[in-house]
Amino acid sequence: MWSSQFRDFAIGISILMVGSGSLIAQPTPSQPPREGVLKATTPEDLEKAYKKLFRAVGRMGFAELKKDTDLGIALQAAWESHKKIVRNSKLEPARADDVYDPDELRTFVKFLKERSKAPVPVWWAKDLVYAEVIPGESHSFPEETWPDFKEGKAGGLVPEGADLIDKGDTLIYTVGKQTIEFSRDTFGLKRDISRLAAFTGAGGEKWAAIATYSPLGGAPFTVAGFKSQGGKPICKAKVWAVNRKHLIGTLPHRAELVIADDTVFIFGQETCGMYLEAFEAATGKCRFRFCTSYWGNFSEKWDLK
Repeated sequence: MWSSQFRDFAIGISILMVGSGSLIAQPTPSQPPREGVLKATTPEDLEKAYKKLFRAVGRMGFAELKKDTDLGIALQAAWESHKKIVRNSKLEPARADDVYDPDELRTFVKFLKERSKAPVPVWWAKDLVYAEVIPGESHSFPEETWPDFKEGKAGGLVPEGADLIDKGDTLIYTVGKQTIEFSRDTFGLKRDISRLAAFTGAGGEKWAAIATYSPLGGAPFTVAGFKSQGGKPICKAKVWAVNRKHLIGTLPHRAELVIADDTVFIFGQETCGMYLEAFEAATGKCRFRFCTSYWGNFSEKWDLK
């Protein structure tokens, strides 16, 4: 009799567990690891988080991620969804055998402009569509389309139409009718500024910003923000660029800083990647980051399904 009662009790417990799930918590389906992307604080962590997220949702999930409220996630998902390898036999300029379809990449640029509201430089939009591909390995951007730097009056390298003027302990960066004055201490610059230091800056009615970076290799660099036409920086931020760690070959690197409303945008191009990063002008807080090569870790190797 005792064994019969125990059997009936066990059956009752099993029914409760299956029927209500109230006694023992049942496992729930795992969620895509979106939070890992939002919490990443280094290029390496962010690359790993994107790899995990994109493998979890698969290519079928990119359409939904393009609607994500986080602009970085939306842009990276859009980039992946528009990467279509085509043969280069009928395309100009004739370069590698395999390229990403320029029409698809133009569609991506259109998406980026609409979602980010960023004032995309003509050169950046033009050069991004000429991505050469080594299938399953990496992509790159040809160097032939890039403009030359010129040497500033105070040294360093500046783009055409800009200059860097020596005022002793301060420097003045000019571009068009805009001038930005900043202390050498802002970037720890010596009296003789190396040709391995390139400058980009922009100013508006309320904000100004300037950055100095290496024209060889897309290593991270610093951007400084100011009120009005310069002076003492009110904030600084780290630009990850393509996170280049090793210099092999020429590896030219170009960056352009643009200010729109209260946002500082930095567009960049290096042989092995193109990037866009945005920061709040008043605080330097990062609003989003986008990099075609995931900061030196190519998604071509991820074998996304």
